[in-house]
Amino acid sequence: MNSGVKPKKKSNVIMMALLFLLSGFTATASWPVPDTIIIDGETIYIEKTVVRVDLDSLNEAARNDVQSKPVAKRPWTLGINGGMNITSGTYRTSLGDFKALTDFVGQEKSVLVNPIVGLEAGARIWRFPAGKGLCDLHVSSGFSYNGINVKCTYLMDEAQFQQDSLLKLRYTDDELLLDYFNYFEPPSPFGELDTIAIDLENDIISYKTFDVPLMLRLSYSQPKSRMIVFGEVGVTRRFIQAGGHTYDNYLVNELGEYVKFTKSEFRTNELIRPTFAFGAERKLDGKGESDEKYLTFGFRFAGQLPKTALNSGSLFVIDIRTFSSTIILRAYF
Repeated sequence: MNSGVKPKKKSNVIMMALLFLLSGFTATASWPVPDTIIIDGETIYIEKTVVRVDLDSLNEAARNDVQSKPVAKRPWTLGINGGMNITSGTYRTSLGDFKALTDFVGQEKSVLVNPIVGLEAGARIWRFPAGKGLCDLHVSSGFSYNGINVKCTYLMDEAQFQQDSLLKLRYTDDELLLDYFNYFEPPSPFGELDTIAIDLENDIISYKTFDVPLMLRLSYSQPKSRMIVFGEVGVTRRFIQAGGHTYDNYLVNELGEYVKFTKSEFRTNELIRPTFAFGAERKLDGKGESDEKYLTFGFRFAGQLPKTALNSGSLFVIDIRTFSSTIILRAYF
């Protein structure tokens, strides 16, 4: 009796083991599975059950999962800057052999410095991969308090040019000398050669300006680096607030002739200038490579090129170029 029971238990164990292996094998293989299996004369029927999956619900769940994840915001920027502005001024005229008095005495170029301070705000409008890093394109605007300073030389006394017969005007050993023929008491045709030193005054044409730039900034950074390099291009509108001439302007030639332009005739132009800049900044904080909120500290060099006429007209013109070097503290948020 006992010998008849043991084989049945053994066959049941074998059957369960085969079913387990078969179910695991069919989960990974694509072979067809038979409908029945015969073990020790017993027929086992295998039933297939088709489970229908609602694909629409899966797609909706995927969409909800994407929507629930935080999306990187378009970062805004806000910065303050301060530094030094450099104005390079030159003179020109359309009157033949005449020169600006400042040029005649050897000061063909004027380079003067003034402080500059400003505020800017902007936003990123495009991001794209470049090499091992990312490029960000920002648009920004703001304002800055700036200035224009140009050296000028003036005559202290025009009457010194009112001589009998002018011969030559020359600049020697830091002196402006006028050679002339001084007649004796009229109506005598005789006289003598004489020279007079012309009294000069050096001054600065100074204007305070309010500058409003509109710039595009392209920056490049790498994920594991805190450094950001950038270049900028745009335009700057310069609003002249106050300042101007103290003396009248003069053109002279080597014959001792002069032409005067009164300070009231000097009218400034509307200054809208192309502006170019480049610089670098370093992240001061930030929680990680993908963090969009951080502070940076850096430097920026900018220039307004080419030269532009400060005033209207063509008889007496001052052309200027401006350059600036500033430090920047900028927040990205």
